Amino acid sequence: MCTKVILLYASLLLSVNILAQVKTTNIQKEIITVPTSFTPNKDGKNDTWFGVINHEIDSLNIKVFNRWGQEVFFSNNKFFEWDGNDKKGNLVSDGIYTFLATIFISKDKKLQKGSFFVITKP
Repeated sequence: MCTKVILLYASLLLSVNILAQVKTTNIQKEIITVPTSFTPNKDGKNDTWFGVINHEIDSLNIKVFNRWGQEVFFSNNKFFEWDGNDKKGNLVSDGIYTFLATIFISKDKKLQKGSFFVITKP
């Protein structure tokens, strides 16, 4: 009987030790949520790429780049919408685009980046 109690006690100590070593990570919601794709083909569905702000912010700058690293869109409006046209007014081609948002909250500056698809062909 004494052996069982000691084994149970050792087992509990081991379990507590393992639990104490587990790290917890806070999962933060992104400050801006953006669609993973959009179709700027003027059919009235998903024609613009925009962000939904999940946190109170002061301002932001957002840039969109094509696969060659050329900036195709810029906005400093926190309620931005992009219609898929480049700076010259031409519709961009299908592909993966990346964005970089510089977000200002109080005196802090935060960066958020990501990628999304542009699909122009039906």
